Amino acid sequence: MEWLNRLCGALADEIDVAVVTVVLGAPGESSAVLAANTPSHARHAETEFDVGEGPAQQAWTRRRPVLVSELDGPDGNAWPGYTMTAVAAGVRAAYAFPLQMGAARVGVLAIYHDEARGLTESDLNTCLSMAELATQRLIDASGPPAGQEIGTVPEIDPSLGWPLHVRDEVYQAQGIIAVRLRVTLTEALARIRGHAFTAGRDLIDVAADIVHAGLALNDVAHDTPGAPADDPDERNEGLS
Repeated sequence: MEWLNRLCGALADEIDVAVVTVVLGAPGESSAVLAANTPSHARHAETEFDVGEGPAQQAWTRRRPVLVSELDGPDGNAWPGYTMTAVAAGVRAAYAFPLQMGAARVGVLAIYHDEARGLTESDLNTCLSMAELATQRLIDASGPPAGQEIGTVPEIDPSLGWPLHVRDEVYQAQGIIAVRLRVTLTEALARIRGHAFTAGRDLIDVAADIVHAGLALNDVAHDTPGAPADDPDERNEGLS
């Protein structure tokens, strides 16, 4: 998907933002980062899977753009877990555009910036045009039946493919907890996420401990996402 990486790079330059990514599938659920303007920036799009919420997931669910010019302001309160994690990583603004055509949805164009600011009308039109182009190309490449979700995953750039391997471990941990605590898979993932938030750890690290080190989660209701153990006032400078 080199053409999609180039599209992300062109959009980042055109509207002057730090990170542009294309997420295939439903963010926060079953998805993968398909492209990014820089491979190292793909991790920012993975945050929503870690916490189970965020602007890209909302754009997918509501089928319309979600524009957050100041993530650390009132607009970010809609996703406390995501906002806390993203702001700590240097994200100050986020914009998400669903990739859809008619009833078919393929993913989300997710954009992040290290300064709090909105999009100009020209920037917004550029993003919408890029989202339309990416949607058309992805649908043409995969050929889903009319009115259905995309069914065939396009080839993922090897430099961006690491989330899929990481997800395998998360899904293994999800199954282990579901069996151990006799809960649904959805509840199991929620408990793992809650434990990660409470401990101030990455979801993938907690999953690895469950699979390889026998980490046991208490048979209690999962924690509500909140501030991690680290000082929430500590902020990284810029996106990395």
